[in-house]
Amino acid sequence: MLSKKIPKAIDIVVPVGNDMSNNTCSIDETIFIKRNVLKNKIEFNESIIQERNEEIEQIFKDVQDINEIFKDLNKLVSEQSEPIVLLENNIDSTVKNTEKAVEALKIAESYHKSWFSKKNKVILLSIAGLSINAPVTVLFGIKAGIISGLSTVGLSALSALFTQK
Repeated sequence: MLSKKIPKAIDIVVPVGNDMSNNTCSIDETIFIKRNVLKNKIEFNESIIQERNEEIEQIFKDVQDINEIFKDLNKLVSEQSEPIVLLENNIDSTVKNTEKAVEALKIAESYHKSWFSKKNKVILLSIAGLSINAPVTVLFGIKAGIISGLSTVGLSALSALFTQK
């Protein structure tokens, strides 16, 4: 990160004096060297500060982008909540209707079983017997019809008693 714009930390300035054998510097030369060193340090620190400021600005922009993403996500969730609630209500309604249908089928089954119970078998066989006995009565008379009817009713009652459901 820091290697992009950072100048050299310290530029080495070698003073050239009058006497090359003597490594001593004059006060002016020493002040010049110290100023250059301080100048280089200031430039180095300013470049670090500049780079940090740019990185902070980038982090701020990234946080704003993340904030926008969360706002969009919140909008999507709120838009989908109504259809989800409707779907949940439809599922609950379907469950209730299915339970009612199962109860209705159980009732229908009990009616079906009760329709073919012993009592109803007697009635059905009696009606069948009467439909046979009516022509017998007309053709052979009332006494023959009564005898035929009683025998049909008796036989239907006996068959209903001895048959299973």
